[in-house]
Amino acid sequence: MPRPVDSKGLPVQLEVSGVSVRFGRRIVLRDVSLPALRAGEIMAFVGPNGAGKSTLLKAIAGVVASEGEMRLGEDDLRALPPASRMCRVGYMPQSQDARTGLSVLEAVLAGLDLLMPGLSRGERRARAAAALVRLGLEPLAGTSLCDLSGGQRQLAVLAQSLSHDPVALLLDEPTAALDIRHQYEVMEALRGIAAGGRIVALVLHDLALAAQWADRIVFVKDGGVYASGRTRDCLTAENIRNVFEVEAEVLRDGGHGVHINVLGRPRPA
Repeated sequence: MPRPVDSKGLPVQLEVSGVSVRFGRRIVLRDVSLPALRAGEIMAFVGPNGAGKSTLLKAIAGVVASEGEMRLGEDDLRALPPASRMCRVGYMPQSQDARTGLSVLEAVLAGLDLLMPGLSRGERRARAAAALVRLGLEPLAGTSLCDLSGGQRQLAVLAQSLSHDPVALLLDEPTAALDIRHQYEVMEALRGIAAGGRIVALVLHDLALAAQWADRIVFVKDGGVYASGRTRDCLTAENIRNVFEVEAEVLRDGGHGVHINVLGRPRPA
């Protein structure tokens, strides 16, 4: 899979500036700007429930209306037709409907039919097969989605998102309700996708997973960015206290690892 580059041969970046989202009179996101999302890295959005993390992903993907500037390389995402935007930016929501008789392969092909209807049958099958191979799902190609484990289902949905070869991949809680092994499998797959030259951004509630897998982290609070930076530098006890309202001990090992122990609620002053 070739690495996406712009007309100058530079790696494509996703840039988000001054993004706001309103639902009626309620402001969900206010003037959000992010550090450039770079190919090869995983960026994690963390914060309490209702902070605006999922809405931010939806705004970048074009699922909800927004104001502000969003550019993917030389493309103005807001100016792209919806189908073109969905092909450039893959989006995977948190909740997945498993009540379907489609097999894994059929589900991936159905996604390609929606986003790339001009492909020949041979091209469709080649893209779908490549996505399944990449995620180790080829033995399950004929298995119904409703017969998969939670982790396998997440990988199958991820294969749908990968089959049209998006430049950026946005995932909302891809490890939700998964056991430790399946969390690892999903995150390992995302690491491989990022290493292949794609932009990967995801919402995570588990700070331990963010510490282990994310290169960069963004703390979201009250519809805005509270702090952002490299995970090792930005994942601090102070940021955790101010965003999540819990006391935590953040330990750094001799390499690049970060470990978190949650100690409890802050003591009253």
